[in-house]
Amino acid sequence: MTDRSWLSVTTATNTHDVRALQESLRELGHLSLIDGRFGIGTQRAVVAFQNEKHLAADGNVGPVTWEALDKASHPTAPKPKAKAAEKAAEPEAAEPEAEKPAAKKAPAKKAPAKKPAAKKSVTT
Repeated sequence: MTDRSWLSVTTATNTHDVRALQESLRELGHLSLIDGRFGIGTQRAVVAFQNEKHLAADGNVGPVTWEALDKASHPTAPKPKAKAAEKAAEPEAAEPEAEKPAAKKAPAKKAPAKKPAAKKSVTT
């Protein structure tokens, strides 16, 4: 974890850290505008993120929130060795089965034709 400043609406003067925060929040779907200012929109996005991660939702970004943002933005990928071991443990694929012909569909039934309406005789 890098050494980052505490950020809040009243103390955020480090625009580099604010932009990093906003980029992380945008990546996670909590913010759409990146302007380098810690305004009310950024504070609301921080509160939404904190609620989502079950953190104290105070709208301030301190070490705990930074760490949660780092974990959410850059989840740890599985180790390549584990993937290689899983692949080696998989049984070799046998020859692919011959493709089965597609099942034939029954022809669509036509709707019965409408009968013309009977003519009414008019007597005068």
